[in-house]
Amino acid sequence: MDLERLFHEHQRDLLAMLRRMVGCQETAADLAQEAYIRLADVPTSQIIASPRAFLFRTATNLALDHFRKQKFRGQRQTSLEEAEQVPTDTRPIDAQAHDKQLVATLEKALSALPDRTRAVFAMRRVYGYSYQEIAAQLGMSERAVEKQLVKAMTCCQEALLSKDPPA
Repeated sequence: MDLERLFHEHQRDLLAMLRRMVGCQETAADLAQEAYIRLADVPTSQIIASPRAFLFRTATNLALDHFRKQKFRGQRQTSLEEAEQVPTDTRPIDAQAHDKQLVATLEKALSALPDRTRAVFAMRRVYGYSYQEIAAQLGMSERAVEKQLVKAMTCCQEALLSKDPPA
């Protein structure tokens, strides 16, 4: 078998096929070279009926092996990254500290409100009562409940907007 002749006759077609398969010129060249090496390593006692077919089949198999290795590396890398992430139910310390600051700001803002407004806010936002239920319990109209809630929410919003952003 004349390997040099085979190389010159089929190199361009082989590289084009591998480039389409793997999408990379350099990887295609490496795989083509490996295919020729494998063809050269076939013992001379073994007769290859169609060297071109053997070469292209070997190159195709090498490309498939390349994809399997890439897939395995991707799975292994992902699982290693996942292993580094320790699942936890607690938020990071800096986020907890920020949350505490926000709660303190809101508590301060709400404490400055009249008792009735604070009660409307708590009943609606904390306990989930409807306007109708709040109005019935506090002896006021639903419209008055709505106005008190708007007042409380505006106060909270202003307190959060005027608070210095965390460093």
